Amino acid sequence: MRMIMILGKEMRVVVMVRGTIKKSRQMIRTTKILVERMTILGLENVFRTPIGDTGFCFLFCTR
Repeated sequence: MRMIMILGKEMRVVVMVRGTIKKSRQMIRTTKILVERMTILGLENVFRTPIGDTGFCFLFCTR
């Protein structure tokens, strides 16, 4: 459901949430909960970018 990738120093955590258009509502709920959890962990500056019709990619940048 989610894939965490470690990139460079600026963008360390990339959380990809995959879902189809049919599961868009469930995906939005999952991403909201995921963003809340990641925010609690101290990650700031959340960027959401759509990936075609598969889902969204959340980029969390740490200070």
